[in-house]
Amino acid sequence: MGNIIRGVDIRVGDVILYKNALYLIKNTYVTQPGKGGSFMQTEMSRLSDNVKLEVKFRSSDKVEKAYLEEKAAQFSRIDGSDCVFITLDEYEEVYVNYDQFLPLTKFLKENDQMILTTYKEQVISIELKSDIVMKVIEADPAIKGQTAASSFKSAMIENGVSVQVPTYIEPGNYIVVDPKTAEFIRRADKKLNN
Repeated sequence: MGNIIRGVDIRVGDVILYKNALYLIKNTYVTQPGKGGSFMQTEMSRLSDNVKLEVKFRSSDKVEKAYLEEKAAQFSRIDGSDCVFITLDEYEEVYVNYDQFLPLTKFLKENDQMILTTYKEQVISIELKSDIVMKVIEADPAIKGQTAASSFKSAMIENGVSVQVPTYIEPGNYIVVDPKTAEFIRRADKKLNN
């Protein structure tokens, strides 16, 4: 449940309920046509799958601004097809389908702390540390003649995820990975996290 607001009162960063889905407002600007009232042009992305949408809202349009709740939590375990988290304030178990937040869920480790964002008691996002350090287990050999600046190769990291890495990365190296996208960020000098 949330507040009902006028379409022209939508602001960047708001989360609204639109056509039975939650959307994050990325950009807004007011347009004043020659005739009629002004309207709010919005650029937004659906939280469930990041699909982008542009929608015009008039001042007479009403939208529901979603009430989101953030809960500090700790990852406990995998239970069948669910990830189980324990909220740090009430010590309640929260179950989230493992596949819903892939590849991020592949980076969860026991006792990791994070923020769960919920809407009507449903988890809609999991916020981990922005960077995770992982060990490279396997890496394709570099192809002779490739330039290091523009070439990537496939590598397997310790949690079984395949990542595209620069050609200079070898098995045994540690790399920093974005857990939301499973993308290489940079080489790590040593293992920094537990």
